[in-house]
Amino acid sequence: MNNVSGTPTRALSDLISTVREHGLQGLLSIHGLERLEILRWSDVMVEAYGKIFRKHKALVMDDRLLPCSKTDLRVALKVEFQNFALKQNVEAMEDLARAYLNISRFQPITPGDKIMLEELNLHAVPMMDIDAAAAHKGTVSEQEQRFMDCFRTFHAYLGMIESEKENLRQDIDAFAHALLGPDMAKNPPPS
Repeated sequence: MNNVSGTPTRALSDLISTVREHGLQGLLSIHGLERLEILRWSDVMVEAYGKIFRKHKALVMDDRLLPCSKTDLRVALKVEFQNFALKQNVEAMEDLARAYLNISRFQPITPGDKIMLEELNLHAVPMMDIDAAAAHKGTVSEQEQRFMDCFRTFHAYLGMIESEKENLRQDIDAFAHALLGPDMAKNPPPS
């Protein structure tokens, strides 16, 4: 665990890997100064993640905005979740579980898709009634076509988000169940 000089014997990256690879058991195996090290790191990552949400309000965001990889952010949120479970702070645990699910909103976005998503987010493509008769004949204005392309792109990303969100929900539910036992972890966090 800790050497004679009072410093962690494992590097932070090794501690993160331990939690990533072994889940709750890996987290519970970290003690002393190593525990403080990973808690300091998780505090910084979760705070930075929270700032991103306060600054960016889009449903779909570029994963490059995150303070670290999604995988490492999942570890940071689990470290914080376990820390608040020890304090029996249910409200903080629920907030962290929601934050865990919201990782899904961050996707690898291509430059072209980013422009389309920004147009929808900023309402640069005005909402309009598409002329059904003209659309049926195949005559759609350039502006209408751009809107439809932007919307299709947005819809594709929403599908990726929902799929990932379900996987994240199963993961955080299993973590909470292992940490808290079946009685405390029955209610999944709200989306």
